[in-house]
Amino acid sequence: MDNIDIIIEDIVKKDIYIPKEFEDVIYNAIVYKEKNKIKSILVKIIWIITSLITLTTGVVFAKDISKWINNIFNPQTTNKSIIKMAESGYIQETNMEYIMNGDVGVKIDDILMDDYNLIVVFEFKTKEKIEDCYFSEIEDLLITDENNNIVFCNYDRFDLYEKFCKEHNIEYSKNNMDNNYTNGGYQQEIIQKTNNSIKILYKMYSTGYPKSKKLIFSFKELDIALNVESTINNNYQKIIGNWNLEIELPSVFYNREIFLYGVEDNSDKVNDIIFEEAIGSYTEMHIKLTIKNMIDPYEPTKEGIDKVIENTFKLGETYTVTLENEKGKIIKKGVVNRDSTGGISYHPNGNATCSMVFQISKEDYTKKLKLYIKVKDREFVINLSRK
Repeated sequence: MDNIDIIIEDIVKKDIYIPKEFEDVIYNAIVYKEKNKIKSILVKIIWIITSLITLTTGVVFAKDISKWINNIFNPQTTNKSIIKMAESGYIQETNMEYIMNGDVGVKIDDILMDDYNLIVVFEFKTKEKIEDCYFSEIEDLLITDENNNIVFCNYDRFDLYEKFCKEHNIEYSKNNMDNNYTNGGYQQEIIQKTNNSIKILYKMYSTGYPKSKKLIFSFKELDIALNVESTINNNYQKIIGNWNLEIELPSVFYNREIFLYGVEDNSDKVNDIIFEEAIGSYTEMHIKLTIKNMIDPYEPTKEGIDKVIENTFKLGETYTVTLENEKGKIIKKGVVNRDSTGGISYHPNGNATCSMVFQISKEDYTKKLKLYIKVKDREFVINLSRK
């Protein structure tokens, strides 16, 4: 086991009620990893001259947009409201030419952006055969906008992030590193392969993207694994370069609407529900509220937290939430995958703050929405009205 693995193992053994120490250990582990990182053997290195290109394009519609969209998104792994947004025209096909340097070219094919989701299709082309590629990832990908907002950052090295922030006068600290260092999470997958090219779909999500008019993509390395064993052994074919690509976004991206809702009335007559917010984008609606007496009160100790964990498993199907619009359509509750919408946060007094994400399309936002909540033997109906 590597030393970094030992450090991480020590972290997970620590009691859950020591957040300050946990934070410090995580931070030190990142710094330690950077200082002691072992690079795998380079299978292949292709040096590429730095290229800088600015694209100014509008939204381009494919002749058969449904087929085109299906070639990009796997319906089994993609939020259906994202697919609906793309089919409605809120996706930019760049028609970009390959930027060739030596034997390697790179371009961005498609892009979609709203408040919570950023979808980008990268395409790489070489003279060498890469059709057998099993897995690929763009190393140290940084996406910023015209105002130096960090839209996405996947640096493996904290010093690169620190350097960028200092050069652009961006405030940072280890305490807010999670928000500024990555600005959310991501998934990537290979969606198309030919003899000498691959298309990589990046699905990035955030707690709130800026209304950017331009995106700047910077990265220096593409890692390619030919099989499962290569990923396990960290044995990647590395394409090394220095890319900087700029894309100007269409106005439908940065002039996007926000759908705000407030409480019109509800069936809660004893103030058991404390409503906080209901904010919608073209793909998601985020609702946050606090439910009183959701669990038994507990002490903030290890024993108390163990009891909470045990009780949450028992809570199970007794807690359900459903959203319905005026057309009678039931809006599906999505997977919660962001720090600021991390499901349920339990408080020692027994109250619980619940953050919910619903997969919703633009046309599903009716003037009024109904939120149905069931907790154990209590049922609530909250009528929401658009502001």
